[in-house]
Amino acid sequence: METKLFEGKPVEERLRWLEAVIDSVHNGIVAVDADGRIILFNKAAGDILGFEKEAASGKFVKDVIPNTQLINTFEKGRRGIGKIMKINGKIVYTNRTPIMYEDQIIGAIAVFQDITEIENLKRELKEMENNLEILETVINSAYEGIIVVDKNGYITKFNRAYEDFLGIKEKDILGRHVTEVIENTRMHIVVKTGKKEIGHVQRIQGHDMIASRIPIKRNGKIIGAVGKVLFQDVKELKSLTQRLQVLESKWNRYKGEIKRMQEARYSFENIITQNKQMERINYSKQGF
Repeated sequence: METKLFEGKPVEERLRWLEAVIDSVHNGIVAVDADGRIILFNKAAGDILGFEKEAASGKFVKDVIPNTQLINTFEKGRRGIGKIMKINGKIVYTNRTPIMYEDQIIGAIAVFQDITEIENLKRELKEMENNLEILETVINSAYEGIIVVDKNGYITKFNRAYEDFLGIKEKDILGRHVTEVIENTRMHIVVKTGKKEIGHVQRIQGHDMIASRIPIKRNGKIIGAVGKVLFQDVKELKSLTQRLQVLESKWNRYKGEIKRMQEARYSFENIITQNKQMERINYSKQGF
């Protein structure tokens, strides 16, 4: 049924209208006749293949797309749906179908889209996932308790060491405010002030721990903070420090004794001998 748009219009004008429609399509379209020569080549196809539309018309398709399967599609009458191929250094997703007219195959058409950018994004996403997996392993392998909060103080990461120490699971506290989970925390304050706190004493479950809190910044803006707690009571650390000081004192005393021994001077009078020659040397030194 003919629409009013084409009513009374000559064939040439109708063809030009159809060509304009095809050129408006974002996907590349290439069609070949029974001899494998290009009969349809839209603007998007030219952009993807790096070939001028006017130059492509009438050419043998393999001269424009060397690795095309359109001839195969025509000869075997088989569709090729969702195929990935590389054309002109680009990754292309394509559908190929034979063109039927009065139950006869008279050619083949390919509709394709440049998905290079999508594939690059997929590869970058995969690399990012691998990096996150490595980071996750590193964080969970740490002896210290590690916690990460967002800019509002809500927990986004909680490592295994902290889980074991507090007896809670990360999945149960993700998204909760840090003040609800960690006693005497200052993580929510650090994200507001933007000032890091290194080596502060924090009392957790009746023990004085050494805690450090560092803001996380991106493009100069605070997007969160990471906290680290050393699971070592301050009293034990003080005891270790005192023992180290005692050992250092002893070491310094021994060094002093060794130095004095090395600086001690001896004369021939300090030598005890029964050798007559040595005795004569001793006398000569005394002026005899």
